[in-house]
Amino acid sequence: MKEQDAGHNEIVDTIRTKEERSRFLAFIEELAGRLFRISKEDAIRIIQVRVPECAVAATMRAVTDLPADPETVKGVFEKLERALLALRILRVDVAISPTDAVIEHMFSWVRREVGRGIILDVICDRTVLGGARFVFEGRYREYTLAKKIEKFFENDREYISKKFLHHAS
Repeated sequence: MKEQDAGHNEIVDTIRTKEERSRFLAFIEELAGRLFRISKEDAIRIIQVRVPECAVAATMRAVTDLPADPETVKGVFEKLERALLALRILRVDVAISPTDAVIEHMFSWVRREVGRGIILDVICDRTVLGGARFVFEGRYREYTLAKKIEKFFENDREYISKKFLHHAS
């Protein structure tokens, strides 16, 4: 059972985003009902198509190590599902759709600075302009260009009005 726990921990550690978690949960649902009725080759094909790329290798190892007992396998899948659903979500709003490399960079930073057990929910929001907005467990932080511009105009409204708008007349 310890090998199965290590395999499921390895899988959970590879999931970086809420979208990847959703895809993996759908894979579990699909494979759990069919595992003992399909060939090993079919299982491998399902893994390659359904599992997020970041988790394919760990999933291949874990599926290879599964016992032949359907009840034990069901328990392994249920435990993996619970672990995935327990991951906390850090929402990150950015101005552009990030590449996989940017997602990996953000995820590595979160893992290094905050720790394990957190996945990203990356939202493309054009109002951000630049920088990012973070929401985590009800706490909100904004480090965006839009917010800096807004503060600039709030703080320097009088100066801007005198210097530029009244000067032009």
